Amino acid sequence: MSGRMKLLLGISLVLNVFLLGAAASAVVFGKRWMHEHRELGQPSPLTIAARSLDPAAHETLKTKMRAEALVVRPDLLAAREARRQAAELAAAPTFDRAAVAAKLAEARTDETRARVALEGTLLDVMQSLTPDQRAKLAPALKGRPPKPPRHGRGGHDGAPPAPASPPAAK
Repeated sequence: MSGRMKLLLGISLVLNVFLLGAAASAVVFGKRWMHEHRELGQPSPLTIAARSLDPAAHETLKTKMRAEALVVRPDLLAAREARRQAAELAAAPTFDRAAVAAKLAEARTDETRARVALEGTLLDVMQSLTPDQRAKLAPALKGRPPKPPRHGRGGHDGAPPAPASPPAAK
């Protein structure tokens, strides 16, 4: 075999090993990412429940909720900005607990105002539904189920698990 052929064979071997490693990494990390982000893109409980309504009621609900979402959008954007500012304040060299707490309180107020408006619109639509249709939509009021704990972490919020209580004295 000529020297040039050996060189090409060596380059091909290195390239194939590299590609196999990249493919294996993509599979491993892709599965992990999909597992950790599986809730992304999943429909909300309201969307799922609304699918069981008759077409006219579904369309009414969708139209009214979209209109209300546009109305509360400024509140949600303000809440996002307040949280961004809270994070910025928290990362400052000098920690001002009161300022961070105030920004978080502002964000909660904005989020609550938006949620109250959206839930009010939902209740207005539910009031106009038949009892059967209202029963189909009612589970949406429960909200999303809690996220399962992530592998290697504590509760669904990433906090460490609560310490076990000591055994009772006898």
